[in-house]
Order: sequence, then C-alpha cells, then structure tokens
Amino acid sequence: MQRKTGVIILGIIVALAGHVALSSAQEAKHVPLMGTVTLKGGKTLQGDLLLVAFGVTEAARFGSDKVEVDEGGKLELDVNGEKKTIPGPDIATVEAEWTDVGTEEKSDWQIVSLTVTTRDGQTVTGKPSWFMPMSGLRVDPGEGEDRIELEVYPLFRTEFDPDSLIVKVDLSGAAPAEAEKPTPVETPPVPPIPTPTVETPEEEAPTEEEPALEAVPPVTPPPAVAPAVETREPAPQPKPATLSLTIICPHCGEKITINIDAHAA
Repeated sequence: MQRKTGVIILGIIVALAGHVALSSAQEAKHVPLMGTVTLKGGKTLQGDLLLVAFGVTEAARFGSDKVEVDEGGKLELDVNGEKKTIPGPDIATVEAEWTDVGTEEKSDWQIVSLTVTTRDGQTVTGKPSWFMPMSGLRVDPGEGEDRIELEVYPLFRTEFDPDSLIVKVDLSGAAPAEAEKPTPVETPPVPPIPTPTVETPEEEAPTEEEPALEAVPPVTPPPAVAPAVETREPAPQPKPATLSLTIICPHCGEKITINIDAHAA
C-alpha cells in the first residue's frame, strides 16, 4: 500500500512540474494585447487585455493570456442561423448590446446582439452561439499597477451592478498578437576597400644611336694541303741460310742427313 501511495504522489509531482514548465514557457512568449474596454456605466479600462469573456465557453473569449486563451481566442456568432467564427487576433472592435429580458422582480440580462469589426474592415453582426452570457475581464494596466479582474454572471441572478457589463472593446489601435520577433542584429559597416595605386614608370630619355658597324667580308681559309707521304722501298730481305749435317747411326751404321733452314727475324 505504501508503494502504491508513493507512485501516486510521484505522478502528481511530475504533473505539477510539467504544468509549471508549460506556464513558464507560455509566459516567456507573452505578447501584450493593448486595448480599451468600456463598461455599461461609462467607465473605461485600458491596458493589456489578458482576458475578455462574453460567456463561459471557449467560443466566447479572447485575449493575450496564453494559459486562459488558446491561440488568441475567438468569438462564434449565430448569423441568421449560421455559425460565424472570428479569430481573436482578427478582432478590431466588439460592441455588445445587453437587454434585461426579466421581470420587475427578477432581472435577466442577456446579450441580444454582438457586432464585431475585423482588422481588415469587415463587420459581422449576430447573436451569441453560447447559452450562458457573462461579463468577464482581466486587465493589466502596467506601470506597476495591480491587475483588474471582473466577473459577472447574470444568469445566476445574483445581485450585481448592470453598469459593470462590458459594452465595447476597442483593439483598433493595437497590433495583432503575434510571436515575438527576434531582435535584429546590427551588422557593423564594412570599411571601404582602398583602391590600389599603380605607379607609372617614367619614360627613359632616348639614347644616341651608335654608328652601324661596316660589314666585314668573310675570310676564306686556304685549301687544305694533304701531308706528303714518304714512300720507301722495302729493304731486301736476306735469303734463308741452309745448314746441312750428316751423321752415322750408331745402331745400323747408316748415314743420316739433316738440313736446317735459318731465317732472319
């Protein structure tokens, strides 16, 4: 049981942390919707219109509070039986006609007509498409002043001052709520590029022309003389000398003649 209880508590903590993170992110992207609200008694309220509600449904509210209003809100009117939706960022002015349709004993204030003028100049007049009318307002006057909150529910028939009902909302002087644009970064000016200077060389003074050299005729070399070759007759070769020897063989006793030719080297 303790483990189950711990899981539930952890889930609640995670959900709260996610809600806080979402609220912080939405507040960081807040874009004010400056306007003027006029009440039935003639009082006017000016500042950032965080919430303007003519009913308890999402189809009857607009403003700059991204937590209370999704994408600027909207107004859905019944125009001759057809539903007409005007996105909150397109609204320039809204005029509400309130009428007490009750009795002398019990008052019953209802919105019998709503006239919406868009930023492009179109006018749409119709009746609320929602059932329960209200007069809800949350304004941030700025300059350190406290927020102004107003909630009136005529259908509950509680005692209230009809002069606190919203009869007009003027946003014509305010720009439509858009996402914040990044601050442009100033680009430093680029210094001018110096133009390079080209030095022109000075012209050289003309020099005196040297006298042309006279052409020298080519020198013809003398014809080559072949060297004299001395011819000599070969010296007479001596005739070879012949030496003749006769010996007697000691074994057989026969004579043996040996001739030897001698040549000069």
